[in-house]
Amino acid sequence: MTRDHIQFAAESDQRPKNETVVFANLDESTRAELRILALGRGYRVMSYVTKFTDIVVFNREAIQVDPEVKRAIELALGGESIELMSEADFRDALER
Repeated sequence: MTRDHIQFAAESDQRPKNETVVFANLDESTRAELRILALGRGYRVMSYVTKFTDIVVFNREAIQVDPEVKRAIELALGGESIELMSEADFRDALER
């Protein structure tokens, strides 16, 4: 996998509204908090990754890779525009 295939958070400053976001391998309280914040900012929150997913927020510290993160990587390598973002990067994006 090369960096060219996946867009990371630092590469995009402006967040268009109505993007679809999926939260992967986060604990339930973090997931619930981010869901509320994201919905309040106009994001659509889904529980699984599809080719219509714009952002996958995941825990970079997790030992195992979540199946939703794997699916996002597969779709990105297949040409879909999916951004992988850490929890911290997503929180920063919400503050912009």
